[in-house]
Amino acid sequence: MKLVTSSQMRAIDEHAINTTKIPSIVLMENAASEVCSAIYSIEGHESRNFLIITGPGKNGGDGFAIARKLINKGIAVKILTLSPTAVLKGDSKINYDILKNIGAEVSECNDTLTLKHALTHCDFVIDAIFGTGLGRPIEGLYRSAIDLINSSEKYVIAVDIPSGVDSDTGKSLGIAVMANLTVTFAYEKIGQVIYPGKEQCGNVVTADIGIPDAISQKVGIGIKNFIVKESDMRRLILHLKRKDNTHKGDFGHALVIAGSKGKTGAAAMTATAALRMGAGLVTMAVPESLNPIFEEKVTEVMTEPVGDIDGFFSEDAYGKIMELTEKKSVIIIGPGTSTHPETARLVKKLIAKIKGIPVVIDADGLNIIAEDVSILKDAKTELILTPHPAEMARLVGMTTAEVLGNKIAIARKFAVDNSVTLILKGADTIIATKDEKIHVNSTGNSALSTAGTGDVLTGMVGGALAQGLNVLRSCIIGTYVHGAVGDEISEKFGRVGIIATDLLGVIPSVIHKLSS
Repeated sequence: MKLVTSSQMRAIDEHAINTTKIPSIVLMENAASEVCSAIYSIEGHESRNFLIITGPGKNGGDGFAIARKLINKGIAVKILTLSPTAVLKGDSKINYDILKNIGAEVSECNDTLTLKHALTHCDFVIDAIFGTGLGRPIEGLYRSAIDLINSSEKYVIAVDIPSGVDSDTGKSLGIAVMANLTVTFAYEKIGQVIYPGKEQCGNVVTADIGIPDAISQKVGIGIKNFIVKESDMRRLILHLKRKDNTHKGDFGHALVIAGSKGKTGAAAMTATAALRMGAGLVTMAVPESLNPIFEEKVTEVMTEPVGDIDGFFSEDAYGKIMELTEKKSVIIIGPGTSTHPETARLVKKLIAKIKGIPVVIDADGLNIIAEDVSILKDAKTELILTPHPAEMARLVGMTTAEVLGNKIAIARKFAVDNSVTLILKGADTIIATKDEKIHVNSTGNSALSTAGTGDVLTGMVGGALAQGLNVLRSCIIGTYVHGAVGDEISEKFGRVGIIATDLLGVIPSVIHKLSS
């Protein structure tokens, strides 16, 4: 599903109104109806008291229209506006006037005492202060109002976006409303699906307000950001469906180059995850002295011992590994390999020489690349990098905080500049492609914040690639299913104490559910 920036949403609105000739007042009325529909789905809403807080622009006009609809249903509503009603114009003024004409009271609020009193005597707060176009820090009475809303502990419904959340970055404009429910219009906004904005929004409902989707293509705004939802996944997961008359060779053969002394677990989890994702065969190239350990640790995965030095891959392993790449569908490099100098030279040589087979690089493979990112430009095949924020920081020469503060822009630039596909892992995992597109994953939770889950993800992406799916589909499916597995496990057992190997057995059932 599409994600839009504030400027893209503004262009879509303007085209709908000025070219398609949908009256703006109709769009506002539709928006109000959709917010009310969400409210009507809340149990016991009809006997509760609602406080609607409005601001000076169209978001405030939405609030006035919502108030009218709730009043018409006999619901108790109090309306406070934080801006002088004399400055209202356009559709906002029309909806304000309608309220006055039906005898509703709209109170101008100029002080925090009035607001505190109103918050004390309500059950629900509807935030209609600022919309998606806000780009300046919030100050004065507006700041105080948001602070009071957040400290009130009331159930908060945000109209389009919580006031104070930057719709393009998810950052707070000094302060932002913490909503329980956000009803956004036409399309989700980038700031609603990445942190911290994702947390501020609570549950997000995307409302159809009557803008034809075709407008997003007509206005030439070049939408390049997308959110991956269950409806998208149910369509994509069909690429993993199997016919009855098949055998293991039909589902590809993955080669996993991973492991070192003290880090055999990462390699084993990656290889097993590739099988759980559906790869027909998986072979692990492992340091020769560790092969007995791997033969004990994995059952369905084949192992091939290659040259090592004291439990670490040696550069001498290059020839044997290149032989092993023949007739393989995907190569996975990095989990648990270490950054031993011999291993580093081997990994750099493999990245430069492997041809025509997609290569997934994770963990220590990424740390080796960080020593000289230019080696990515020497690659002769598709590369998929799967860093967490700290690894990403090393790749781009920034701090982790800097990466977290500007994830989308940094991921996009790196993918384009180095002609790779990048999965930037996190609570809001981002897939960036070399054609500048961004796909934000919508599954997963903090149960996945534990050692080894990244290795599982790497194996899952590799497992999808092994079956012949293209790079983007493999990354989207692997990432979504990985998060969905975390969601399913945490629903049953909670979020504390989950370990990475718990994920492996649940992968097939999640794929089955999404395929049904």
